[in-house]
Amino acid sequence: MNSLRLPSLTGVRGAALFSLVVAAFISSELWIGTHAFSVELFLFALVVAPTQTVAGLMALRAGGMEDIKARLPAAFCIGFACLSLPMYVVSSLLAIPALWAFVACAAIVWLVFLMPATRRSVRTLNGESPVGADVLAAAVLAVTVAVLSRVPAASARALELTGALPIWSDYFLHGISISSFGGPFANNTELEAYGVGLAFYHYAPFMLPAALQPFVDVTPLTIATSLLLPLGLLTAALGCYVFVVQLGDRAVGLLAVMVVAAVPGYRIPLHSGLLDFYWMLLATPGAGYAIGLSMVVCSTAMLYVERGGARTFWFMGLLLASIILVRVHFFMLLAPAIVMYVGLRHRWMYGLKTLTVVCVAALVLTAATWSMPTLKAWVLAQPAPSQYLDGVLNQTLFLGQPLQLPTHPVALVFVFKTVLTLVALLGVYALAYPVLAGVAFLRLGRRREYLFVPFLLLSYVLLMWFAPTANNADFTEYKHRHFPLMYAMVVLLCVICAYQLIVELRPAAAWPQRGAALLAVAVLGTATLASRGTNPAKPDLVAMPWSADFYNERLAPGLLDGARYLRAHMGEGDILAMGGDAVLGFSRPIVNLISVTNMPAFLARSEIRMTRAPCVQRTVEMRTEALESVAQSIDWPEARQRMRDNAIRWFVVRADQSVAWDPTRQAAVFSSSGLSVYDAGARAPGAQPPTERCR
Repeated sequence: MNSLRLPSLTGVRGAALFSLVVAAFISSELWIGTHAFSVELFLFALVVAPTQTVAGLMALRAGGMEDIKARLPAAFCIGFACLSLPMYVVSSLLAIPALWAFVACAAIVWLVFLMPATRRSVRTLNGESPVGADVLAAAVLAVTVAVLSRVPAASARALELTGALPIWSDYFLHGISISSFGGPFANNTELEAYGVGLAFYHYAPFMLPAALQPFVDVTPLTIATSLLLPLGLLTAALGCYVFVVQLGDRAVGLLAVMVVAAVPGYRIPLHSGLLDFYWMLLATPGAGYAIGLSMVVCSTAMLYVERGGARTFWFMGLLLASIILVRVHFFMLLAPAIVMYVGLRHRWMYGLKTLTVVCVAALVLTAATWSMPTLKAWVLAQPAPSQYLDGVLNQTLFLGQPLQLPTHPVALVFVFKTVLTLVALLGVYALAYPVLAGVAFLRLGRRREYLFVPFLLLSYVLLMWFAPTANNADFTEYKHRHFPLMYAMVVLLCVICAYQLIVELRPAAAWPQRGAALLAVAVLGTATLASRGTNPAKPDLVAMPWSADFYNERLAPGLLDGARYLRAHMGEGDILAMGGDAVLGFSRPIVNLISVTNMPAFLARSEIRMTRAPCVQRTVEMRTEALESVAQSIDWPEARQRMRDNAIRWFVVRADQSVAWDPTRQAAVFSSSGLSVYDAGARAPGAQPPTERCR
């Protein structure tokens, strides 16, 4: 695209058009998800987009990133971190909704920008790059994301029409997280146990969608599928574009993103259900934001290794650290690779003395661990690496048939399974990359950027082998969730290697750039036609039969109708509750109900909260006792009074349950398909949900 004739744009005009593209994308995604257009959302998006871009441009300038080529897309990705992280801190500390946290952060951004020196430096920075090409690229990538994710983005609407959610069921939880910051009950407490403070978590991706929530009359689930997910995908696309442009050309940047987004090379020759790139990218919306930010971090690392500079180093470090609050799994994968890559500039990092110190430190740490009984017991309790490898490969298909591998704990078998897992992750690129990188090394000489892949692979393998079990008791959490970054990096560098080899044949020719642009359009067109009638968010049910329990989840009978009634009649301070097994760790109806009503619950997923601090555990115990007292009531008046004493207004009973205090459901104010809703009325004077305060 550098060789294509594009209209000349000034920095200000270019940033304005770029922001217009993003605002139009946000509004169009909501229309895809709801078939409704919100003028208020579009106008607010016209504020959010330039604020995020300007914040990123100022950060680029402060970090000395004048050599970043695709500055507007890079600024958008960096601006996400510059806004979302402070918003999370402000919202958590002051217990205010995300919208007001955004207003506070945006005011600071614009006040700093309006200082003459800042405005002049940012205009100079942005005016030095071909802004028109980046605006066009952003528009093309926005269309690409909208087209290829149209089915997942409309999942909430499909739920309204069919009663089933055609995407991973965790989106009910993502909707609750958004509403915890942006809904009418947002005050830094959990909606699943109203009054209990939110735990520290990588909540940054939820902040901007939460700030947009007050401008649309839709459920939190709709915000999650129609805004949180597509914005993450756009951030990933723009970040990948920035990385490729830094090494090549804008046209090949578009082509590389299209290949990642539309060519499922990971399915050849093996197809692993657990390592399905599209499924994981769409099932975990935070992954898109983390990929975009990680690619910009890699771009800054390349600049640092090339030219050095303290500002660049600290900027890269801060940007890398910000990924902890975006998607901590990606930080765990990327941080060691970045350290190894930065070491290319500092030869002492690979010297004999350094290696000796590292080996001695490892031995001392191992000895110290084995000398402490508690720590030794924790290490020995971690699952063996072979358990994860067997779990992945047992859910991997070859020519449509499950793999049959030996389970003997032999070193050679273990290494073979590790290699096979990497092949299942990378697919055809497991062969393409070493071939292309090898040829490029012979023809073009040593290129430092090609080392990103071996460094990331080393980090990935070490995490597969040694990453500990997460607090949620899932031993695959830190071994597995980051693999989309690994796959995307390998694909991008494959395209870059191929492009650099082609350009080397005819250095002065314009046809490689034009050919890349045409090929990018062809890939998008082919993918659009091929994806008709398919859902990229659908997991492989053959490789992972268990995933059928979490995909296309059908709600309990009458729950959608009950949710509509509650949304129409709920008021300020209302709290809902369900009895029986609805409060247990893996019960879904109450979680689904919160996500489609925007109303907080008295208690949900109690077993998960029992892993938190003792004060939270005590709160769960008190609320469980309160629900048991309601269940033991003799009649509706007694049950109603006990609900009011515990600040519960709405009580929902499923079709497959019964309550002793109203066996015929005559006291229910609403019933549908066996589901009944009870209204206990206003809470008793001074009543609050039983809560043990944490000090």
